[in-house]
Amino acid sequence: MRDSLFFLPFVLACTSWTHPVSAGPTPSAWTPSTEARAVYDALSARDPVGCETVEALTKDPVTTLLEVVDHATMPPWVAVRATECLVARHGTEVRERMIGWVQDPQTRGLAEIVYHGLDGLPEDLAVEVATAALSGSDPAAARSHIAKSQLPRIKALAEP
Repeated sequence: MRDSLFFLPFVLACTSWTHPVSAGPTPSAWTPSTEARAVYDALSARDPVGCETVEALTKDPVTTLLEVVDHATMPPWVAVRATECLVARHGTEVRERMIGWVQDPQTRGLAEIVYHGLDGLPEDLAVEVATAALSGSDPAAARSHIAKSQLPRIKALAEP
């Protein structure tokens, strides 16, 4: 009996410790619209789906994708994929948001996605976003990304 009590603390510790598995944001944190929930579910799949497929789930892709970016926290790739769709397909419509993402130190991950999408934006918009990034919270990181641009006008912004 005494020997079996030796393992009791270990057994209790193992059974009381749990690793929470999140199936998405909790309702108290975010109550998504029906369309946002469908988009969230599509983006949370391990195998990525295309932006066209995701956008077909909603009448207003920009609003729905922004809702997902603003509120979805788990899995982390959901906001990333939503941002990729916004930058690649709706850059002009989310101009202000992209400028905010490249200037705010709290949205560095989203800024990375914007940097990778600069060459796909209309050139004047790309220049505006890149210029904003250079005056943002991490100009060195912005300069490093902008220097990799294939567009001469954008790449020139990274030169001292």
